[in-house]
Amino acid sequence: MTTRTLCLSATIFGMCSVVAHAGPGEPPAAAPAAEPPGATAGAPLTVTTPAAEATVPQMERELRKLRAKYLGQVRNPQVRAIGLSKLREYRDPVIFPALLEIFEREGADVRAAVLDIFAEHAADDQGDAALAWTTIFSKDADFRAMARARLGAKLGEGAAIGDRVRRVIAAGIRRGRHHQAVTAAQLAQQFKLYEMIPLLIPAQAGGAGAALGTGGGSGGDLAYIVVGTQRAYISDLTPVVADAAVGFDPEVSVLTEGTVLRIGDAVVTTHVTAIHESLVGLANAGWDGRDTSPLGFNLPAWERWYAQEFKPHREKLAREGGAGAAPTP
Repeated sequence: MTTRTLCLSATIFGMCSVVAHAGPGEPPAAAPAAEPPGATAGAPLTVTTPAAEATVPQMERELRKLRAKYLGQVRNPQVRAIGLSKLREYRDPVIFPALLEIFEREGADVRAAVLDIFAEHAADDQGDAALAWTTIFSKDADFRAMARARLGAKLGEGAAIGDRVRRVIAAGIRRGRHHQAVTAAQLAQQFKLYEMIPLLIPAQAGGAGAALGTGGGSGGDLAYIVVGTQRAYISDLTPVVADAAVGFDPEVSVLTEGTVLRIGDAVVTTHVTAIHESLVGLANAGWDGRDTSPLGFNLPAWERWYAQEFKPHREKLAREGGAGAAPTP
């Protein structure tokens, strides 16, 4: 099982961090969850029952055989139909990560069947978490779109969003690449996850520490631009004398007239417009009707707004029985 699949297993089965908010001026942090005894610190975990641990390898072998015999390169519609029917029998959440790993690159019919298994899992939010993971982290754009459509249909307006789904979205914002973080931010806005705002604030500028700087140092300038005219002239003339002969050894120099732009240091800050738009939309939806877009990409201003205005507003709504709960402190 790959590291990527282990991370998915950890998210679906409950090992994840809780979104926490730092004070103004500090980057939002995540409080680590307690690890089971004997776990390796920092390692992805798969939390399953002993019985499940005994059957997962067997189910993985069965799935690979099923793929080779009925799916994969098989083109006979009747044979593939048999394979899809057998595939839908694997509904135990412990096998969800293996389903993604084994069938992610299969045809659209197979991937749709895998996503349907996730969408039809109603016992808890493990199926929803698998859909969210696929929506954010899958390498295939079509697979991501299929998963997102099912996730949106299942978690419609006013639906309860489980903790596992929230953890997947938080992981996408914190650790995802550009398109992953953007998708996670859009899901946070779609499902009105106001506790994600402290994560979106630094993410809109490329994440904490996204400003990159470099300098010339002892190596001189990073670059320079010259706009001018160069003229050659004789700056020195040395006579050379020999028997019955006289010569001169000239020294030629160049005079430059014009403008020189020297670049000795540079700093680059990334502004992720798509995440910023999701942040503004989410913040406006949960505030008191005022617009947060004037905050722009000013991270300290966003942090002060969250701590001094938005968070007290949400806590007041919670006390008065208004819609939504207060953000995680």
